[in-house]
Amino acid sequence: MRTRWTFYLIRYPEVLLNYAEALLNTNGDRQEIVNTLNIIRKRAFVTTSRIDEEATLRQIVVPAVSEAEFNANYAVKTTDDLEQAIRHERRMELAMEGHRFNDLVRWNNYVPIMQAYATKPYANGNKGRQISDNTWPYPIPQTEIDRTAGSITQNPGY
Repeated sequence: MRTRWTFYLIRYPEVLLNYAEALLNTNGDRQEIVNTLNIIRKRAFVTTSRIDEEATLRQIVVPAVSEAEFNANYAVKTTDDLEQAIRHERRMELAMEGHRFNDLVRWNNYVPIMQAYATKPYANGNKGRQISDNTWPYPIPQTEIDRTAGSITQNPGY
């Protein structure tokens, strides 16, 4: 069956975001990080078509942004908090693609984010409420501990 939809295992913006995060974590060039983030942001704000067939199906009207307006109001700058900029861009660009959980775990802020989420009215009362330092991280299967001859130890609380 032919379709216009293509299943992507990894998208180029994810590659760029991984690159920017790697640069940040290795004290790489801040200007290179900013340039990488702005490639993604510029595509979203400036170069994405607002009149193609898929754009007409959107429920939200996205106004066109000029190059000058992008540079003045939307571009990431070297003086910005680049860690927060990368995290925000990952959340926006990769929304609904299944990356958020792994990102929160990698950044070691899963528990506080979920606890904060539980206080929101749209959490429906129980989503994230039971998450705590005692329920996270998950237990390591005993077979994995046995395979490493005990070099891996069980997470606390299990």
